[in-house]
Amino acid sequence: MQPSDRVQPSLSQLEAFRKRYMRRQLAALVAGAAWVFVLLGVVMTGRAATMLGETTILGTWLVVAGVVLSVWRCPRCGERFGSRLRVARCPHCYLALEHD
Repeated sequence: MQPSDRVQPSLSQLEAFRKRYMRRQLAALVAGAAWVFVLLGVVMTGRAATMLGETTILGTWLVVAGVVLSVWRCPRCGERFGSRLRVARCPHCYLALEHD
C-alpha cells in the first residue's frame, strides 16, 4: 500500500489524530521519566542491592513497558509504531503525524 492509496483524513480529523499522537508520545515520555526517577531514588537511598529495591526497579520497569506498549500506537489504524519515539508517518496507514 502506498501513501496515495489510503484515503486521506479531513483537516479536522488530521488535527485530532495529531493531538492524540502528541498525547500518546507525552505519556510514553512521562512513563520513561518516572522509571528513571524511581531508579535514581532507589540507588540514592542505597536500597538497590536489597530485594525490595530490585523488586521496585523491576516492577516499575514492567509498568512503564506496559504503558509504552499500550499507548505507542497509531491513532488512526491502531498498529504499533515500533521502537522509534518520533514517527513522522505511520508505517502502516501512512497517516502524516508531524506537521509538514
